[in-house]
Amino acid sequence: MTTSSSLRKRGVTMARRAVNPRGKLPRRGYEHCFIEEEGVHSRLHLHHFYSMFLPDVNEPVEAHVHAYAADGKRLGSVSRTLQPLNALVLPMTDVLRELGASATLGSVAVDVEPSEAYARKLVEIGPQNAMAQSPFWMGYYDDGGSVAYVHSIDQFYGTVFGVGRVANMAYRARSRRSGDWASKRLIDTAGLRRADAYLVNHSSSAGQTTIRWRAHPDGATLAEQTVTVQPHGAVRVGVTAADVANASAPPARLRLEIDGLLTENGKPYVMLRYGDGPFSLHHG
Repeated sequence: MTTSSSLRKRGVTMARRAVNPRGKLPRRGYEHCFIEEEGVHSRLHLHHFYSMFLPDVNEPVEAHVHAYAADGKRLGSVSRTLQPLNALVLPMTDVLRELGASATLGSVAVDVEPSEAYARKLVEIGPQNAMAQSPFWMGYYDDGGSVAYVHSIDQFYGTVFGVGRVANMAYRARSRRSGDWASKRLIDTAGLRRADAYLVNHSSSAGQTTIRWRAHPDGATLAEQTVTVQPHGAVRVGVTAADVANASAPPARLRLEIDGLLTENGKPYVMLRYGDGPFSLHHG
């Protein structure tokens, strides 16, 4: 007997065939937080991954970088050519300078567009309704030599690249909010100067949530903020050494909580600073 799930999948397949009769290759981008404040800078690590999997084609491709400010305002896009079997490190300062923007916090999405030869080959060998994705790494650094890298956390919801407007509606992923989230990583407070949680809204709709720093294990709240994050915007919520010292029972460890992630895997980035030492950064 046909299940409702299989009927839905069949309906999606038929809709995609109808709106994409030429079988163009849809592409989904990924999105990262960029930070350009308090001495920290960001750089995108882009690579020609098509040539790694299809080295016989051997053609350059275009990487399109789309930038958004913390309030969700679209700053614009820049493009770079990637040669076969090559990678490119693109400082966010170059992107912002090219766009004439002065944002210090926001998000950036990447779409790596294959050449026609790559696209034809991918459609030929791929399964039905296959899509290309453009994951990338983001590097964070400062003048003191601190460096941190984060792989793609969640995709860029809202636009599917490579197809027309009608097909875009059929192929685009529908973002879903996740439930309440708590980091499994405990943060030592000894010598801690500041801990910051950076949260990106990967979806195309504004979302509200509460970001909370708690003492561990007693659960006392040291810092809390309810925020509304615009589509593709970003916010920072921090806790300082003073917050720890002023607690009724200063804790030895901290834990980060969020009352509902804005997308299914939209976990925060966490930056830690101890004394005058280097920063460290990881995602939740």
